[in-house]
Amino acid sequence: MHTRHVWSVVNVAVYHIWKQRNNALHNQVSLTATEVFRFIDRDIKRIITAREDEEALLSSYVTMVVLSKHIL
Repeated sequence: MHTRHVWSVVNVAVYHIWKQRNNALHNQVSLTATEVFRFIDRDIKRIITAREDEEALLSSYVTMVVLSKHIL
């Protein structure tokens, strides 16, 4: 796992736990631990997928630039 993925996991977990704490404290609404985990899991998957898509797009762009320089 990449270091930035680890930091994403930490950030997402802290965010959702803090959000749950505030909801329970201020709105008297609480979710189960399973529900909070599902939110964390969903967001982590989205972040990793978005970064993989970004890396693939960058890689194809670099390939296109390199090929265009060889053609010209």
